[in-house]
Amino acid sequence: MSCNITSGIAKGCNDQVGGITAIYYMEHPDIPVIGAPPGGLFVNRDSNGIITRISPTNFSNPSWNYIDCSNIQGSVTETINVNTNGSILGFHQSAQFFMPMTANMNEQRADSSAPQGTQHEFLDALAKQNNLIIGIVTSDNSPLKAYSDKCFVFGLERPAYCASGSKETGITYNDNNGYTIELAADSKEPMQEIAYMAFQGWHQCFKHNAPGVSDNTWDNLDYFGLNPLIEYEGANISTVGTASYGHPDIYVMPGETLTVEGILSIDWGANAFSGSTFLPEWGIGLTGIPLTYDTSILPLPTVPGLQTVYLKGAYTNNSGGIQQVTPVKLTSPTGVNISGMSTTPYFLFSTITRTS
Repeated sequence: MSCNITSGIAKGCNDQVGGITAIYYMEHPDIPVIGAPPGGLFVNRDSNGIITRISPTNFSNPSWNYIDCSNIQGSVTETINVNTNGSILGFHQSAQFFMPMTANMNEQRADSSAPQGTQHEFLDALAKQNNLIIGIVTSDNSPLKAYSDKCFVFGLERPAYCASGSKETGITYNDNNGYTIELAADSKEPMQEIAYMAFQGWHQCFKHNAPGVSDNTWDNLDYFGLNPLIEYEGANISTVGTASYGHPDIYVMPGETLTVEGILSIDWGANAFSGSTFLPEWGIGLTGIPLTYDTSILPLPTVPGLQTVYLKGAYTNNSGGIQQVTPVKLTSPTGVNISGMSTTPYFLFSTITRTS
């Protein structure tokens, strides 16, 4: 429905169009990965329990493919299966979309791994699928762009499949001409919420260089570009700076949780150690929230040289106002150069999402 009738019908209701705007899908890992949890998937969540990343391995970029549903002819339903004793036996999820004959197939691919070729070849490949994870993007009429849309995912527990399809043709003005496809899954758990940016795996994982890093100039405005995210985040990234490089800050709205996780690589200098003890500490902006090292993924360095560590953390904005937050900032040791300088440092995001 286009309006929330439980809170009254507001002025401008006819302009508030709901529904789903996109379907993302990727293959469920069917080959066990060494170190992967049961089911073969690494699933990251923020402090609110919202999924921030789904990946077949800890360091791989999620490879989601994209189906455009902006023609407002898509829908998703979840059916609860209850037996005669009132016990819930499971859930059936179903996502339907209509692809007109005039669809631009180049827009149906999120990256180079997506099915290639004509619409006929695309649909032929999709119809054979029975091992999918399905992501749903809804249109929730938020004044902010993209990442604030509510999103859901199913097929994590038991892979989703192509359940049905039909070809529709007509000659009158309002007839559909194209294909209706249904993707479905059966599971013991209901659909889970996933952050919009979790679908942008090929765009959130990239180098953030900061030439000449010393002390806390890691987030120097000279080069800590979050620009590739601007395409998806709109005005929610501060772009104060030159045309080439944006300011590193991200706007975090009241009540939102910013989740940061990824790989930090630096040619560590002698000042980064006290004996064999690793000294550098990092935080999310000036929030006082530390980024912690996950030594179960990568151990801490014990001697100078080019080495990589794994950082993660989450910050919830409870200030009541909009905040500008730098995702990764060096907080200690201050006043010293911790880099050996022979290699430019970088941070490779595995997760950078905001959820509420």
